[in-house]
Amino acid sequence: MSGGSSGGFVGAEVDGLRELLRTLNKAPRELGRQLRQESKQLAEGVAADARRRASRANRQAAAAAPSIRAVADRVPAIRFGGAKRVTSSGTTQAGDIIFGSDWGSNRFRQFPKPAKDGRVIWPAATAGREEVGEAWLDAIERIYRRGA
Repeated sequence: MSGGSSGGFVGAEVDGLRELLRTLNKAPRELGRQLRQESKQLAEGVAADARRRASRANRQAAAAAPSIRAVADRVPAIRFGGAKRVTSSGTTQAGDIIFGSDWGSNRFRQFPKPAKDGRVIWPAATAGREEVGEAWLDAIERIYRRGA
């Protein structure tokens, strides 16, 4: 991840995920499309939780909260930041403030003091990790049973 107007992507390490994704690549295109839809629905809950946390964390995080969204991927994923203008001045981009407002900064005084695990993204991503993971595996099984 980098700062600036770039967006961010937070993930978790899962044993055997690469092999599973390689196998899923060989599946028919329609099954992959269905998996992306299911994964996005699962990620919507995480994104909504992160937006809620951001709206309560501090002014900068609240301004960048609308940039937190679920994306259609084979695994449940959220994206945040980016070039969207988020302040009344129209000059500040979500990607410029989301990292500092979430994880803090000792260098820039407009941001809160550093937080080891963040205030918004990481707590939201880890809060329901087991439930989302199990629901995702269930979705894979359901989709591929129907398609097989």
